[in-house]
This record gives sequence, C-alpha cells and structure tokens, in this order.
Amino acid sequence: PNAISVKKIELMQACVSKRSIVEMGDSVMYASPDGIVRVGPGMTDVITKNIIDKDFWTSLNPSSIHAHLYDGKYVGFYDNGTPGGFIFDPSNELSPFALMTVTATAAYSDVVRDGLFLAVGTEIRQFADNAALLSYTWKSRRAETGSPLNFGWAKVEARSFPVTMKVYARDTDPGSVTHNQMVLKHTQSVTNQNPFRLPSGFTSDEWEVQFEGSGI
Repeated sequence: PNAISVKKIELMQACVSKRSIVEMGDSVMYASPDGIVRVGPGMTDVITKNIIDKDFWTSLNPSSIHAHLYDGKYVGFYDNGTPGGFIFDPSNELSPFALMTVTATAAYSDVVRDGLFLAVGTEIRQFADNAALLSYTWKSRRAETGSPLNFGWAKVEARSFPVTMKVYARDTDPGSVTHNQMVLKHTQSVTNQNPFRLPSGFTSDEWEVQFEGSGI
C-alpha cells in the first residue's frame, strides 16, 4: 500500500452512470457521453469511438446504463423508453458490439459460480444459460468502392447455416425516387459455403451487407 500513487485521468470524459462502472481485470470501463471509456495501465480512451456512432450511443440513453462483467465481456442494459441490452467484447475485433433484446433492472456477476444473474421482473435468471439460440441481425458499415461497379458473385462462410444475406446498394439513378438512398437489391437464403450469383443490371459505388440467422 505504501507504493500506491494517485493519478488524475486526463481524458475529458465524465462517467454518466455510476452503475456502468465495471472492473474488467486489467482495466475499468464506464459509460461516458461519447461511448464506453476504458481506463487502465497505458490506456485511457473512448474504446468504442471507431465502433459506435455518437448519435446512436446517445439514443441508448447512456445515463440509464448499468453494466456487468461476463466472460471478459462488458454486458450493459439501458432504458431509452424501450429497455434493451448490449454486449461489448473488447477482444473481438470482427464483431465487438452487439445489441440484444434481453433486458434486466439489475444484475450480479458471481465469480464463484461463473455466471451473471439478472433481475428480470420478479425472477432471477442466469444469463446465457439457455440452450436455445436467439436470432441475430448483423449489418456491415457502408463500403465505398470509389467507382460504380457490380459484384457478380458472393460467398458466405459461417459456422452454421442457413443464413439470410441481404445486399444493399446506393441508387445512382438520378431519375429514381430513391436516388442516393441505400436500396435492397438482393436477398439470398444461403445453405452452404458454395459461391452463388448476384443480380446484374445495375452498378453502385456504395454497398452494405446484412446477415440474419440463429446460429453461432
């Protein structure tokens, strides 16, 4: 204890909810007005700044967030009029942030039983203790190709099938009522990892891809 030193955090990011403060082992995380802040040895930053848009984060009502540690993940619950939850996994580079319909008014992380227990209504439930898989929807960020083009083929690599793939493209037709809007161009039910053809007859310079399913 005589070696402890106090250092003021230089990052100008207030904690908007004391119930959002979570000890993550090597660091501490909390909800700020701009996202989730991580504070630890050699790290003090809004760790979600390149992942979560500030307007979207604000829509979750950060001051209502209470969060908890589960299997190395930051599990948060919010109430913006429609209660919900999210999982932030700082170790997952491909998909670090996910929304979920599961919600709770309180929770407790039990390290002895290795579980997160939720207060849901008048019941106590264990998080992720159900064999049934929930459905998911994942949508990519908008990708710009630089010049208009048309993709001819696609392939989905997944651990389980079927997966529903939806392709969105910016409408580049000046005479269209959806000009400059992202329009659904193709929906494909994918049952294996074999390549499949995409529709032709249009080009675009901005693309989004969405996947839906219930596997892992």
